[in-house]
Amino acid sequence: MSGPTPATPSAEPPGVSVVADLGSDLVSPWGLARLADGSAFVSERDTGRIVQVAGDGSQTEIAQIPQAAPDGEGGLLGIAIDPSGAWLYTYVTTTSDNRVIRVPLDDPSAAPEDILTGIPKAGIHNGGRIAFGPDGDLYVATGDAGQPELAQDPASLAGKILRVDPEGGVPDDNPFPASPV
Repeated sequence: MSGPTPATPSAEPPGVSVVADLGSDLVSPWGLARLADGSAFVSERDTGRIVQVAGDGSQTEIAQIPQAAPDGEGGLLGIAIDPSGAWLYTYVTTTSDNRVIRVPLDDPSAAPEDILTGIPKAGIHNGGRIAFGPDGDLYVATGDAGQPELAQDPASLAGKILRVDPEGGVPDDNPFPASPV
């Protein structure tokens, strides 16, 4: 029995070229949030640091997230800046869960504020990408914490796309009432 015949490429794939290397000596860089001035915040999964990388390649540590408890694929993961430019949000694996926290952008060393907690954590499949949508709400991609059945459980925050407002509240038009899922 034979299967389908694979397609033959009609041309060579395009090459990849690096235009500029702006950041080096970063430890397990994971998340990236661009700023209006052309610089970017980069999260380091295994150190809990957020580093600002300027257009000239210079680097400044702007925050250390003390809640970060790196383990396997967990640690300081996604980062995002809210549309108002007032807050820096991070997705972080702690000793007890994955969670979304925020700090004021003008004082990133301030005590973090919890936005969404109780996301299951594990050594693998923590998820962790976050982004603000055009509606101004925060979208959070969570992993299944190594338990695929959690993704099918509407009561679990694992293996989902979650949507919350910037303070962590559940938007009225989410598909499941009173749920970030």
